[in-house]
Amino acid sequence: GDSHTIYALDLDEKLAAKGCQAIPSMAALTGTSYDCNPPGHYRAPTREEAGRILAAYLTADVFLLGANAITMTGEIVNVDGVGSRVVGGIYGPDRIVVVAGINKLVPDERAARERIAFVAAPMNNLKYDRACACVKTGRCPSCDAPNRICNVTTILHKKPMRSDYHVILIGESLGF
Repeated sequence: GDSHTIYALDLDEKLAAKGCQAIPSMAALTGTSYDCNPPGHYRAPTREEAGRILAAYLTADVFLLGANAITMTGEIVNVDGVGSRVVGGIYGPDRIVVVAGINKLVPDERAARERIAFVAAPMNNLKYDRACACVKTGRCPSCDAPNRICNVTTILHKKPMRSDYHVILIGESLGF
């Protein structure tokens, strides 16, 4: 699920060493991974291949993703451009695991949205080399840029019904 927390922990390499097969992280359906070279991304050669990879997120044995923010009451808040990064964290995989550093903890939903506007959105736009207003100002002003990455907001208030859902908080600041 394109998580810098997971990249920082080198989980892809550690799981591969244990014989786990990872589905590549990518955002090719929107062209994002073709326009730049963010860490951990695979450039699918065709739109059809990108679609197969994203569909595999929904049938994975385990789907790992990060969180833009986690409230003290347990809500997990994520913002995405297309939804491909968060869809596997809502429905489909046999087991869903959210991995987050303590820097993602915030008091409430309002603070979660502020954290996303001031930290996560600008950093993700920098990662994708986007010239959105938040990169210049350090705050997401809800711009109308055609390549904005703040189009889909998911808030998990409780684990989805009939899901095997886990949240792992790491006692250090990881990701953004």
